[in-house]
Amino acid sequence: MNERVAEDSNHKTINVSSSSTVFLKYFLPTIWIVFFGTLMIVFLFADQFRAGTLSPMTFKVIYTTSFFLIVATMYFTIFKLKRVEFDEQFVYITNYIKIFRYPYENVEKITHAKYGIWLVMRVHLIKGGFFGKKSTFLGSKKKLAAFIEAQPERAAQLGLMDFQEEKIVD
Repeated sequence: MNERVAEDSNHKTINVSSSSTVFLKYFLPTIWIVFFGTLMIVFLFADQFRAGTLSPMTFKVIYTTSFFLIVATMYFTIFKLKRVEFDEQFVYITNYIKIFRYPYENVEKITHAKYGIWLVMRVHLIKGGFFGKKSTFLGSKKKLAAFIEAQPERAAQLGLMDFQEEKIVD
């Protein structure tokens, strides 16, 4: 396998992930799950309450089901977010606990899609690594433009030339 746990090096990496990734990946879900999970426990153990026209048991079932559906949605979306950095030779992908580096030869393509204010990007690897064959991250247009300016040949190879500074419209 062409992946390696990244050692300390003197290579200058360029982070292309959004700064809000760590907030979305760790803090928001933790706060949401603790608050609404505690509320769910309170509702499950409370006997005498009414929620509009719903009976207590109906409300408990609806609330608990909604809670677990939202947690599952978070698991399959924002829990999968990674941080991605580039240097001259490697792509670095991290979950903020472990950092893995992949040579550019192992990168098949980088795709992107715009969802409202979010630029969701995926690094597709030829050989799957620790995080699988696809790693999803929130891209930062300004950071991508800085990478293009620093390494235009590599950016063209990865198909990132759409993010040049003059083409960015916010």
